[in-house]
Amino acid sequence: MNVRKNESKLAPLSTVQNALPHFRSVPPFKSARPSAFTLVELLVAIAVMILILGIMVQVSSGTLLATKGISQKMEAGEGARAVLGSLGADLASLAKAQGLTVFVSSSPGVSSSTPNSVLAFITQSRGPNTSTRFVSVTYQLSTTGQLTRYSQPIVWTDQNLVSDAVSATSPAAPTFSVLAQGILRFEAVAVLDDGTLQITAASSQSSISNSAWNNTTIYGQAIPNMMINGQSTSCFGLNLTDRGVSSISNQTTGNNYFTYSRRRVQALIVGVVVLDSKNYTLLTNSGKLTSTEGLFTSPAIIASPPPATQTTQTPMDAWEPILWNGSLNVNGLPKPVIPAIQVFQSTYPLN
Repeated sequence: MNVRKNESKLAPLSTVQNALPHFRSVPPFKSARPSAFTLVELLVAIAVMILILGIMVQVSSGTLLATKGISQKMEAGEGARAVLGSLGADLASLAKAQGLTVFVSSSPGVSSSTPNSVLAFITQSRGPNTSTRFVSVTYQLSTTGQLTRYSQPIVWTDQNLVSDAVSATSPAAPTFSVLAQGILRFEAVAVLDDGTLQITAASSQSSISNSAWNNTTIYGQAIPNMMINGQSTSCFGLNLTDRGVSSISNQTTGNNYFTYSRRRVQALIVGVVVLDSKNYTLLTNSGKLTSTEGLFTSPAIIASPPPATQTTQTPMDAWEPILWNGSLNVNGLPKPVIPAIQVFQSTYPLN
């Protein structure tokens, strides 16, 4: 009886559970954001990636173009230095005895207004061959942009050195080497002993023959013609040593005064316009080679401010402004060619 009474006083199980809240079941935690990217987020990420890739491509392309341009300029510069360096080495050992000198002629360029200089002379550098007395060399630019050095040995038994000096381009010349390709212009200007400059390349040799600074004869003998592009072409020799004089009479006192009638050539200034091989081919294929060469006309005699009345340009004076005055832009050249054209110049003392 007592046991049952006590059991009847116990609280129901549900009441006990409600009285203990820490025993309640707690629902799992749910995040406020979904676990996957939305379509908008994916599109934004893709757009950012495309933008970054585009910037990287532009930077890489600019770097590659700059590297390509530098490489092309280096190639063209190496060609110009090969020409001017070889010419300087030969002129450093120029033979000047017995009337020998630098013999100059002109070869027609692609454009009729741009004749190129042809330089022929004898150098005392014999090389390893002891049977050779001298070597005659000729520098000539072809219509295909190749600057070629022709050479021919002169043995001890040769007597007519003047003829030998201008014969290096003859078909019998055994040796030639292409110093550079992509040469647009090759021209020399003579520096006289009074400081004035004289143009040596001309479309007509009569415009510079019989001047006070060059010879058409040596010791009374006519200078033989030079073979240029398979044709016999007249040439003249620079006056390097002779300082002839003539007398003039003072009509008042009857005294004779002497004045120099001939000028000596003391140096040559040689300039080249050059392109790398790839851009030269591009220029040729575009049909703009002739018109481009025509822009680099021969140095001219221009008016000067007092006290001088006129000045002869050097090749650099005549050609360098073409690179930046906009002439190349209006010529319709392929864009890669315009910044690739370069001008080089060197001065060579002859006395």
